[in-house]
Amino acid sequence: MKKILILFFAAVFVTSLSTQVFSDDMKDEENFRYETMKIDFDKNSSALDKDSRNKLRNKVQALKKGDQLTQITIAGYSDQAYPPKANQKLSDRDEDLADKRIESVKDAVSDLEGVGIDVESYNLAKDPNPIQKMLGTSDQKLKSKIKGNNSERISQHLSLIKNKGKTQSALVVFKMKGFGKKASR
Repeated sequence: MKKILILFFAAVFVTSLSTQVFSDDMKDEENFRYETMKIDFDKNSSALDKDSRNKLRNKVQALKKGDQLTQITIAGYSDQAYPPKANQKLSDRDEDLADKRIESVKDAVSDLEGVGIDVESYNLAKDPNPIQKMLGTSDQKLKSKIKGNNSERISQHLSLIKNKGKTQSALVVFKMKGFGKKASR
C-alpha cells in the first residue's frame, strides 16, 4: 500500500511539472513564429527524393543564416491514416515506416555544418505509451487531440501538425525567433 501511495504522489507531482512546462511553452508562443514544409514520400518508401532533400536543406540553411531557427519538429506519417479506427492501432510495419521517414528527414539536416538546432519528432503511426499517457506528454496530447479525445488547448506547433499533416508524408515545423504566429506552407 505504501508503494502504491508513493507511486501515486510521484505521478501527480510529475504530471504537475509536465503541465507547468506545457503552460510555460504556451505563454512563450507569442515570441515565436512557425513555418511548415510537407515532404511527400512514395508509397511504402522512406527514401527522401533529391529535390525534397535539397529544398529542406536550403530552407534550414536560410533560416539558420538569419539566426532565426530555434527548433525543428518532424511529424512522420505512414501510408495509413492515424488513428485507424476507435480502439485500433496501426501495424508495426506502419510504425516502422513512419520512424524511417522521420530518420530520413533528420539525416538530411543533421549533416549540415553548424546547424546545432534542437530536433524533436512525433511518429504519427504509433500510439502513446502508458508512461506518456500518465505524464500527459506533448506526444500524448497531440495524438489525443487528433483522435478527438482532448478538448485541451495545444501549442501552435502541435496544432500545425494536427491540421497540416497527411499520410504518406513527413511534416517539418520550423520554430523561429520573431513575433507573430505566421504559419506557411
